Amino acid sequence: ILLGQVPTSSSTFEVLEPISEVVFGIAWTLAACRVQPNILMTAVVFCRLALVLPGLCGAPPTVAALCLGAVSTGDPVFIYFNFMANSVGDVSKLAIRTGLLMALRKASEWFFLAVVNAPTWARWVLFVPVLLCIFVPGVALLSAPAPYRDFRLPALQLKFVTKQRVLLLLGAASVVGYLAFVPSTAFLRFREKQPYSLSSLTAYCVLLGVVVAAATLAFAAYIHYRPGNTLPLVKVLACCSVPAVLLRCLAMVEINQSTELTWALDLLVMISIAFEAVYGMASAVAILATVGSRWRFIVFTCFVGASASLCRAASYGIVEVTASQWRPLEEATPRILAWNLLLAAVIPSVCEMALKVAAFFYFDREATAMLTTRRQQQMMRYLKKQDPQQETAPLIEQGRTATRSLVEVASPLASRTSSAIRSFASMEFASRCRTPVVAP
Repeated sequence: ILLGQVPTSSSTFEVLEPISEVVFGIAWTLAACRVQPNILMTAVVFCRLALVLPGLCGAPPTVAALCLGAVSTGDPVFIYFNFMANSVGDVSKLAIRTGLLMALRKASEWFFLAVVNAPTWARWVLFVPVLLCIFVPGVALLSAPAPYRDFRLPALQLKFVTKQRVLLLLGAASVVGYLAFVPSTAFLRFREKQPYSLSSLTAYCVLLGVVVAAATLAFAAYIHYRPGNTLPLVKVLACCSVPAVLLRCLAMVEINQSTELTWALDLLVMISIAFEAVYGMASAVAILATVGSRWRFIVFTCFVGASASLCRAASYGIVEVTASQWRPLEEATPRILAWNLLLAAVIPSVCEMALKVAAFFYFDREATAMLTTRRQQQMMRYLKKQDPQQETAPLIEQGRTATRSLVEVASPLASRTSSAIRSFASMEFASRCRTPVVAP
């Protein structure tokens, strides 16, 4: 909304934005170690005002990329410090909430992409609510409760990653998967070309946002009401799912100038986008359940996000090398573009799939102990409802038995010790007396 008519489709913007995300992502994480969380979140909120300048002043794509990189990498700060006051120690709920927030943030990108393609008057109508959403939370965060002022990020340490293979493998899979970022998002460019051009790109993006949000909320509701099935479901989705980019690229290749199959292409795109959103949430739940701490999750996400942004910048070069053409997204025909995207996505997708399958074999030992199942929750509620006297009676009886056993063992030793002390005292007293002591 705030960027306005900045040409975000330029190659400079597409490469410079991921690089700026690397710099600002590390900067926000380092600031979390020294700055109070509420002050840091306030800075992230008011940082959005920087996006007004490129749209109003006609700034070049370089400035727009830097501003957008600073804002987009500050968004996870809110996710890191959410529920600080009521979820300390409950990793299972924290994992689900964090994964849900990250997935819904992904869904919101489609809605705002629809707004960017809307008429100018519609953007200006939404400009006032955007400013209210900046100033109201920014001022309110200055008076946040104590947990949002005291709990800073302890330190940036990655030693825990080397001890947990699930983190290494899933993190590497996420980074490698971003090498296919352009093929994953280029279906919009494909639908802009003749004869597959969309009648309304705004409505198409809104529909994508609704599909992603519905899939995410449905998955969150399922694992909330069926926690006993959470472990196998998260394990399968996070470790055995096929990259959705392959489905989209294959659909674009198979359509082969058949305009009457455009509805099938859109259906496959919707299914793959929904599956990708569910996979993202399951992956976040699995990672946070493995690290067992929001602080480690911050550090892990920072370094994985920085590496993924670099791979995202490199994905544009991979597509151009595969196509042997400069700017193939704009100049290639739909059929050639579909084949080039498929070829560019195959190797990263295969490597990503191999890393996720390797993490499958270590998941049970490292991640399942952190998630609370329904049976464990019922057992905890049962113990809380029991009579305290009934709970402590067996412990008291065990204590009495142990005390009697200790007394039985210690009594002979104590009697012998007291006899020896009396004998030693009598001999000492007799040696110090001038007259001999006659024994009775």
